[in-house]
Amino acid sequence: MEYYNQTLVVVSALIATVAFAANFTLPGGYNSDEPHKGMAVLAKKSSFIVFMVSNSLAMVLSALAILIQFVGKIISMVPDNPAYSIEYQLLLNANRSENLLYVTILCNLLAILAMMVAFVTGNYTVLGFLPGLAIPVCILGCFFFVLFFFVINKILKWLKASDDEDLS
Repeated sequence: MEYYNQTLVVVSALIATVAFAANFTLPGGYNSDEPHKGMAVLAKKSSFIVFMVSNSLAMVLSALAILIQFVGKIISMVPDNPAYSIEYQLLLNANRSENLLYVTILCNLLAILAMMVAFVTGNYTVLGFLPGLAIPVCILGCFFFVLFFFVINKILKWLKASDDEDLS
C-alpha cells in the first residue's frame, strides 16, 4: 500500500509540475506591445480558453491528490483509541487508507484526462491557422481518449472477474 501511495504522489507531482509550467508558457506567447503588453496573444480564441480551463483543472486535481495523500499520512499518525480493539483499529485505518487511495487514483485519472484535453486544445490553438496540420494532430491526440477508456474498461472487467473469483 505504501508503494502505491508513493507512486501516486509522484504521478500527481509530475502532472502538477507540467500544468504549472504550461500555465506560464502559454501557446502563442505574450503580447509585447501596448496596450495589451503581457497578455496572452491568443486569449480571445475559444480553443485557448478551453486550454486554460483544462490545464487549470489538471493542476487543481493533481494538487488535490497530493493534499489527500498528505492528509492520509496525518490521519495514519493519529494515536489509536484504546476504547476499540486492535483488530478494529487496524481495519478502520486500512479502510481509510484504501478509500484515500481510491480518491487519489480518481483525481489522478481525471487530471490526466484534463491534461490531454489541454494538450489537444493547445496544439489546435497554435496550429489553427493550418487546418491541414491542426486537424490530424488533434485526431492523433484524441486517440488517447479512446485508448484510455478501453484500458479502464479492461481493468474494471479484470477487477470484477477477480472479485467474482474471490466470492466463490
